[in-house]
Amino acid sequence: MLATIGCGRFSRGNRTSTLPAPAKTIASGVRFQEIRVSKFKERPRLWVYAPDDKKKNHPCIVIAAAGSPMTSGMPLGEGDRAEHLPYVAKGYVVVAYEVSGPLVKGADPIPAMTLFAKRDLGIANGKAAIDYALHSLPVDPMRLYAVGHSSAATLALQLSAADSRIRGCVAYAPVTDVPDFIGPDRMALIGNRIPQLATAIRKLSPKANIGALRCPVMLFTAADDQTVPTESVQSYAEALKQKNSDVDLVRVSSGDHYDSMIQEGIPAGIQWLGRARRPKK
Repeated sequence: MLATIGCGRFSRGNRTSTLPAPAKTIASGVRFQEIRVSKFKERPRLWVYAPDDKKKNHPCIVIAAAGSPMTSGMPLGEGDRAEHLPYVAKGYVVVAYEVSGPLVKGADPIPAMTLFAKRDLGIANGKAAIDYALHSLPVDPMRLYAVGHSSAATLALQLSAADSRIRGCVAYAPVTDVPDFIGPDRMALIGNRIPQLATAIRKLSPKANIGALRCPVMLFTAADDQTVPTESVQSYAEALKQKNSDVDLVRVSSGDHYDSMIQEGIPAGIQWLGRARRPKK
């Protein structure tokens, strides 16, 4: 029952990761490596993309695997690349990271969900991705951004509130009140079976941490989104603006949950990130 809850330097390793395989070209001008994060026993993967050039100070995107029900983790899959490659084409290094604790078909979901809670709903995975980027990749630490769509957008907001190394956040169609999205009945079930997960969901929900999110933020929503209501994103944006003076809300009329992000959201996000972004003092 619990399983249904929720909907050069480029090839050098660091102390938290195993030595990577050699980089390979996967698209014109794009170098790619897969890394295993050895600081965690489950050894989640990082997918690392970099422009095939000699520059040493690229802006950097960290982005979680999308599609999690926000009660368990999520592996990276080939379908995620459409959300990664547009940034590389514009000169960004991209570090995509798995979220520990994915459900396995036919397996008991409780161990996976418990691990997800232990990793702070993926925040620990995001911090490990940042560690790798800053220690091992040709990136500018002053242009380090958390980006994501849907559940990965929620995690981008959570990571940005938890880690001051993030200089800007782009969240496409984020769930901002996670307990409300999961629903009271399912939250009660989680609380009975995995109380530490229920506590983490409530404590780390973006709506509960508005005051901690101090970097510049861009929020994106489509008026016809059938998964994450546009009204919820707008309401969160209004509340966030009361605490953070650098918040932009981009709202489009159509495209639903996914196509709007691919067709209009990512181009808008790249344009927004292209402006000078520095942390608030």
